[in-house]
Amino acid sequence: MKGIRFYEVYDNPQAKRKGESEGNIIAIDPDSLFENFYLGVGPVYDCMTAIFFYPNSEVTWDNAGQEYIWDNCKRVNEAHAREVHPKLFDRLDKDWPEVLAHRIELEARNNV
Repeated sequence: MKGIRFYEVYDNPQAKRKGESEGNIIAIDPDSLFENFYLGVGPVYDCMTAIFFYPNSEVTWDNAGQEYIWDNCKRVNEAHAREVHPKLFDRLDKDWPEVLAHRIELEARNNV
């Protein structure tokens, strides 16, 4: 899926080192990195992520801190991500084309 990076989620850095996955994936938009001064959490990405901590959880749009991703996630390819978290792709396959279309529309407006 073009324009998305996938990260497997681990409960904490120790679980990440042991390879004990939570069973969920975060799908980030790498072009969406921004500094979140309001919450004071540093750089964050727009993402689609699990709502709960059980494997293959339901998902929602959210923000993920860059530091959290570094500490608790490991980058994976799309095939692995689809295997680990099918519910993510049920929603992402539907929503992502609309997100891209909206982004193109905004860029066209800004260039006029």
